[in-house]
Amino acid sequence: MTKKHMMKHLLNLKCILIALIVVSFSACENEPLEGEFAASGGANLTCEQAAQATVSAGLALSDATTENVDQLCNTYSLAIEQQITSCGDETGVLQQLLDSIEDCSAFVGGGGSTSGIFDFDIVDGDAFEGVSISAVSNEDGLLVDATVGTRQAGFQIFNPVQGTTYDLSDPDQAILLYDTDISNEESDVFFAISGSLTLSTYNTNTNIAGGSFSGVMQEFFTESTITVENGIFQNIEFSVEEPVNSCTATIDGAGFNASLFPVVFVQETIQVTFDDDMGRQIRIIFPDNITEGTYDLAATPEIYSATYTESDVDYTGVENSGSIVITNVENDVVTGSFNFDVVNDGDPEDVIVITSGEFVIDVSF
Repeated sequence: MTKKHMMKHLLNLKCILIALIVVSFSACENEPLEGEFAASGGANLTCEQAAQATVSAGLALSDATTENVDQLCNTYSLAIEQQITSCGDETGVLQQLLDSIEDCSAFVGGGGSTSGIFDFDIVDGDAFEGVSISAVSNEDGLLVDATVGTRQAGFQIFNPVQGTTYDLSDPDQAILLYDTDISNEESDVFFAISGSLTLSTYNTNTNIAGGSFSGVMQEFFTESTITVENGIFQNIEFSVEEPVNSCTATIDGAGFNASLFPVVFVQETIQVTFDDDMGRQIRIIFPDNITEGTYDLAATPEIYSATYTESDVDYTGVENSGSIVITNVENDVVTGSFNFDVVNDGDPEDVIVITSGEFVIDVSF
């Protein structure tokens, strides 16, 4: 068994829902607190009220200016302290967040905080506290990864929208991964099969993301499971990459133009999906050492094979019905073309012809 890499790049503070860790509620009121917290009788707040105050203070701080940043930062710190008093802080996450905003000037002008947090608990296992954190926003969505020692965890959200909760059982919404040892080709790699990920902060002006997650994760091959709780990512500064990927084709005479480009690394293959976000996906399996040339369509799931999905109906590429042509490979960006037929997995009479396929895809990891 070789390494099971699943996500490309495995790899401000706008509505910080720390409350998801200590109390469950869904509202995120955009009501800034400008120095009012200390005068509001904070000591008598319930846990839910204190958590909401943290959210509101975080919202206000994310839009801070040079003139009011000190006041808003102090209000936010007081709100977190009150939440600790009202709710407790068994995991220490609130205190970590409080410590991470020591430099209030980092929240002015989109600078963001460099002290991001990416932590989670594993039931009956060692907690994960990310040390090295990186993130990027590009045409594939938001990709965040964190490493501690030789362990790595990360996620990809394909359509990041602030305030949205994503179903981790649906890989078209988001993917959450955990690699137990990135230095070991035989290590266990887990992916989420249930649970949720909430993107409470996604500020494209300040390039800061934050949120929470939890769920059950399954190992790719052994199918053993682990349960992840109290997942939090906060003050995550992401870079922005300009679009590189593209794919167009003609499917039974109708135009196809992809807008989503998930790239999955499994064993010694790179599986690319061209998704038009309208229920149609073309998937092609490449080797991990892509080279220029013309390749006859292979039988699924061999390299240079293909599948197609339309309106939740699955089709498999017909062997030798066409070809995949790689015209250029440079800096992990692959350019090529394709044409082939696909057949309905449940109806051999239902055949779709895909022609004039052209693509550019970044397959860097």
